Amino acid sequence: MTKNEVAEANYPQLRGGVSPIVGKVYLAKILTELDQENLNHNIEITEVGSNDLSAKLKNGEIDIALLNSLSPINNNHYQSKLLRTNSVKLIVSQQHHHSS
Repeated sequence: MTKNEVAEANYPQLRGGVSPIVGKVYLAKILTELDQENLNHNIEITEVGSNDLSAKLKNGEIDIALLNSLSPINNNHYQSKLLRTNSVKLIVSQQHHHSS
């Protein structure tokens, strides 16, 4: 067995999901950090929309998800934790009538 095969045998599979926006913005950084800590073994990632991720969590198809939500997630099927808040800004040209 190679080192990787031994390491993978010692870690249970983690089935994760990310929404497309989270995948584009955060996934590479997260996977790089896991790789640096040698914790990237047996990870399977699914990329689908937030509603689909919620359904996959409820059905047991994935174990964990990173997704965007405009409101707090309150659900009896799983626990959630707010990791980050983002502010959305409307940017208007100075020449537009709504700029003042």
